[in-house]
Amino acid sequence: MPDDSWFIQRSYGGGEEHRVYLESPLSCTGSESLVGGEKFIFMRNLEGMKSHEPSIEINQKLVHSLNLHFVDERQAYCRLDKRGDIEDVISLFVDKSSNPWKNIKAVSIRKRGLAIYMALTEMSLVGKFDFIRFVPNEFTSWDDTNRNNYEARDLIYRYGVVPG
Repeated sequence: MPDDSWFIQRSYGGGEEHRVYLESPLSCTGSESLVGGEKFIFMRNLEGMKSHEPSIEINQKLVHSLNLHFVDERQAYCRLDKRGDIEDVISLFVDKSSNPWKNIKAVSIRKRGLAIYMALTEMSLVGKFDFIRFVPNEFTSWDDTNRNNYEARDLIYRYGVVPG
């Protein structure tokens, strides 16, 4: 989920002592491929402020290692290139509409910076998405639908068909 973030977790009972610890945003994803991963994009909302628009924040380890700085008027994390010109490396795009289903928020990053970071951290990039095709007013939940897995060289997904 875009708004998953680091948080302070508390554990009580279960035959163990009470403890308080820091839990990472990818510790409970339900996806084995993401365990131990690192989120790049965080949607943060100011708790209790309904009129406040959620902000887009970028992983600070990535921002600092690429020597980037947020430039508000460019809506981008930037650095100086070889000629001393400002270079947008990570750009934020927000398109607001009166229809909330048409609002678009996107983040783009230059391939070279991302490739260097992934090589140095020995990571690969995983993109997840979820979509449901359904007849309006007929889909309520997945219930106990049988799920199938599809695996190819560059594409892995899980799918299910709800009877009816």
